[in-house]
Amino acid sequence: IIYFFQASLFSLRDKFFLSFLSVSKNLYFLVCLVLLLMLVSGREEFYQLGDRFVGFFASPTTFATWMVALYIISFSDVVCGFAKQKRSLLLGFVAFFMLFLFVYFSGTRVNLVFLLLLVTCFLFRGIFLHRRIRFLMLVLYAVAIFSIYPLYGLFAEYFSSELIAYRYESGVDASFGLRSILFSSVFGEVLESGIFGLFFGQGGESSRNLIVSIWGVDVLPHNDIVRILHDYGAIFCVAYVLFIARLGASNYISMLAALLYMTAFVHNMIYSHYLIVTLVVFSEVGIFKSFLRRES
Repeated sequence: IIYFFQASLFSLRDKFFLSFLSVSKNLYFLVCLVLLLMLVSGREEFYQLGDRFVGFFASPTTFATWMVALYIISFSDVVCGFAKQKRSLLLGFVAFFMLFLFVYFSGTRVNLVFLLLLVTCFLFRGIFLHRRIRFLMLVLYAVAIFSIYPLYGLFAEYFSSELIAYRYESGVDASFGLRSILFSSVFGEVLESGIFGLFFGQGGESSRNLIVSIWGVDVLPHNDIVRILHDYGAIFCVAYVLFIARLGASNYISMLAALLYMTAFVHNMIYSHYLIVTLVVFSEVGIFKSFLRRES
């Protein structure tokens, strides 16, 4: 409910939006206060597998993704760089620290990487003043998401296991092993499906059924790009990625929403209509378009 209230503020005209932004920030801190009490309580219903904090959700990855989305909405003036008052910047940094805390205790490593990307975009936001640069950024990010497991394998060779597998006491990343196998199984089937299967796919949820037939368990591929590539083919997959990139390139905050949405592909959240609607709403927000015009 709070999230949709925050998002509804973006439908207001510019002057009303700015006046209601303080209400949005107060609600964010209220949510964080309740979550902090839940975190320190240590009650098992707030955790998954005993150690991954889930907050109000049943999934730590969903929780971490929604907290990032709520932060981007609530502190959009800070994220986009047009908050000039020291108090606003300080509140934004405090809120970001709390966000980092919750994402860390959720054990969602991909979202931790996204927070690093969010900071990088903030520091170099001048690069993204032009629509074509934002579009190119999103297309390249989609390629990176598709290649995330091979890239992760290379990353693991150069960094200690304590860093990349911090939520596993043994230092062995069991999650990566499972996801790599799922990715290889689905992508291998795509390559062997013939010309028609490659271009037009094998039908909705066929990748899920494939995993059931091979491994006997009903799980998703944990990479939604290879998932829709298998289910709907290369033509639809490329068209959908370009559609998301086109929406996201509308302005700076819609680019961040598109980056978060594609990051959530690793969490099987491609069908999250809430994130899709958020992206569409952000792409039409005039206040950020006028800000980009002022900056450029």
